[in-house]
Amino acid sequence: MLIDGVSYGLSAEALAERKGFINASEAPTICGGDAEKRHRLWMEKTGQVEPEDLSDVLPVQMGSYTEPFNVAWFEKVTGMKVTGRQDVLHNDWLRATLDGRVEYNGETAIFEAKHIGAFSKVDDAVQRYLPQVHVQMYLTGAGRAILSILHGTQNYEWVMVEWDDAYWASVLKALEDFRDCVAFNVPPSDAPVIAAKPTTFKVYDMTGQNEWASYAADWIASKAAADTFRAAEKNIKALVPEDASEVAGHNIIVKRSKAGALSIRSAA
Repeated sequence: MLIDGVSYGLSAEALAERKGFINASEAPTICGGDAEKRHRLWMEKTGQVEPEDLSDVLPVQMGSYTEPFNVAWFEKVTGMKVTGRQDVLHNDWLRATLDGRVEYNGETAIFEAKHIGAFSKVDDAVQRYLPQVHVQMYLTGAGRAILSILHGTQNYEWVMVEWDDAYWASVLKALEDFRDCVAFNVPPSDAPVIAAKPTTFKVYDMTGQNEWASYAADWIASKAAADTFRAAEKNIKALVPEDASEVAGHNIIVKRSKAGALSIRSAA
């Protein structure tokens, strides 16, 4: 699609190049529970139907159109830089076009931009795109991926997805089965292919949250004193004779419980 002379989405040449591969963006369809969509993709791969024209599908075009903004907003919010945009990676049968890469804690993470509806759940979106980012991680060797999610027009968050060996094994099996269905012209099964990975963890930025800021300042101010306190407690207990039931001095009392545990309290 052309908007003000700028092309959004994949060109005809790019679409033709993708045809001979299983693409990372197709992994959610192959690994999802929608048998009709999976069958439609199989028909496209076997040449029985033309690829679906997505130029008039608003959510798809919205995602393409907002991707540059998504990248810019992520960089603004996090201070991290997105590089390697539109890098193409492939092996003999898997292929991925990256939205980008990010250096995170000294390691490279895959960057994937998504725009979901205001009434969609972010957790559901993360589950839906797990197969896609695992293909991308597999082809790059990255150990994690970042899903940068525009949620409607009012919310934004980014979610870190860690590489999962067991989950990837099940995704890879589903993709290999679909590849073989295409190669031997056998329709894929209607049964659900793979269960979603059960657990994901989010990354939050609490900058600007007043309560968090207050406790963070207290933590920083008291950390050195807390470390000193723990070291002193350990050293005091080490000085207690093994046969002592109670030791006192310099305004503190150490008592030994029947179970042998030592506790310290102020004598004041």
